[in-house]
Amino acid sequence: MFTFSVVDFALDTDFRCFIIIYYFVFQVSYQIGEVFVSMSQTDVQEALEKNKAKLTAEVEAIEEKAEAIKAAMSDLKTHLYAKFGNSINLEADEE
Repeated sequence: MFTFSVVDFALDTDFRCFIIIYYFVFQVSYQIGEVFVSMSQTDVQEALEKNKAKLTAEVEAIEEKAEAIKAAMSDLKTHLYAKFGNSINLEADEE
């Protein structure tokens, strides 16, 4: 009877140590806004992939808008040069 309870205690202690090690080793602090959240490594990787896809889509949308604006500017320059000739300078200073 005594041996059985010692074995149970050892197994219970081993399990608790595993939980503590798992929590402190496999949990990662992930910043969401101004708050740090403790998440598992796989959850953090999934969140990072999701955020990366979202930001990539936003960048692509902004690049498309920039191209549309550049096309509109080019069209306007063509019309203005046709109207005023070389008496105006519409070239942007590239710095």
